[in-house]
Formats: sequence, structure tokens, C-alpha cells
Amino acid sequence: RDVDYIGESADVTVTIDLPTNAAAGKQIIVKDEGNKISTYNITVRAGIGASVENNSSVVMIIKHESFSYFYNGYNWYIV
Repeated sequence: RDVDYIGESADVTVTIDLPTNAAAGKQIIVKDEGNKISTYNITVRAGIGASVENNSSVVMIIKHESFSYFYNGYNWYIV
């Protein structure tokens, strides 16, 4: 299984770009580790030509939130 983990605890707003040419089945977990997300949001963007849940990006705003993103070979989905 191809899974990556990104734990974020920055003191600034963060943007994470999901890979454009990921292999089908790729999974990326993004987690608010610093409990600062309500002040410093995390935006997760799909690569060029792809979407994440039919949008260009998703904004994470809830403290301790984590999303698992799954790539089906065409687009990213939250699972």
C-alpha cells in the first residue's frame, strides 16, 4: 500500500498540493498535529487536471482534524 503522512503544526496558513501524477491507489493522510488549524487553516489542492471531491481544493479548519485522501487514477477523494 502506498500511503504518505503529513502532520502539520505551522504558525502560518499552509497549502498542500496533492501529486499530479500519482499512481492509482495512492493515499495521503493530512493531520493537524499542532491544534492551530482554526487559526492557521490547511488548504489541500488537487493537481492540474484532477479534483478533490469535485473541487480544486479542500480547506481543513477543525482542531485535530485529519483527512485521508485517496487517488483513483483520475481524481482525489476523502475516505
